[in-house]
Amino acid sequence: MRLKKDAEVDGRSIEPYRNLANGIVLQACEDYLNNTITENSFKFFCFGEWIQMLTEIDGEFIFNKMRGKKHDRERY
Repeated sequence: MRLKKDAEVDGRSIEPYRNLANGIVLQACEDYLNNTITENSFKFFCFGEWIQMLTEIDGEFIFNKMRGKKHDRERY
């Protein structure tokens, strides 16, 4: 279910939930970049069903961007 940014549920803004969902995705990206989680764990997250509920951004896109960023960091 995709909700519009200004959507309301039972008269309440969904914005706090959207912020939480974004935070979960961002934390997973940071954990991967900082080697807190393995590449396999991050890949499982990005290609799983849960990320589809958290964001409209394609999980494969997120995975490839973060993987490239991590490899760039490791080269220097």
